[in-house]
Amino acid sequence: MGSIGRGREVERIKDFATEKQRRVQLNGKYSALRYLVPNPTKLVEKKRCGRERHQTEQDGGAGDGESCKPLGDPQDQSYNNGSLRSSWLRRKYKDTEVDIRIIDDEVSINLVQTKKVNSLLYVSKLLDELQLDLHHAEGGHIGNSYSCLFNTKMHEGSFLYAKAIGDKLIEVLDGQYAAVPPTSSY
Repeated sequence: MGSIGRGREVERIKDFATEKQRRVQLNGKYSALRYLVPNPTKLVEKKRCGRERHQTEQDGGAGDGESCKPLGDPQDQSYNNGSLRSSWLRRKYKDTEVDIRIIDDEVSINLVQTKKVNSLLYVSKLLDELQLDLHHAEGGHIGNSYSCLFNTKMHEGSFLYAKAIGDKLIEVLDGQYAAVPPTSSY
């Protein structure tokens, strides 16, 4: 009977070791994912720091690291009361998923469609209509869906928000699907 009790204790120790290894491995994967996803707050601070550095260079002053730090309490600052503005929208409509992020004058649009229709042309025309300067566009098939990424810049004084861009984008893509005849794949 003594050997049965010992076997159980050894089994519990093995479970503990494998559970701990599993958690350590899972934490490593999550930290790698966290590293890949950009933090919007850090992007806003980086943009603010770059603008302040550019402003001090124009004024002829020496740029120092202190000007890059946010002034006041970070919890009291909102994105819309200063010179920087931020807007974000994630929407899913039928077979289309849209993620739009606006930080100051830079717009990032991520578009995922389960239908394999290349929409780069339609979206680039829409961006031209909205007077957004297209800086980078890429697209490709991932599994059974088509994914596009657009990096654009707004003109000075433009008042576009993510909701307006998203609504127009979904409207154009919905009209595109109505115009494209269904294809049958064998």
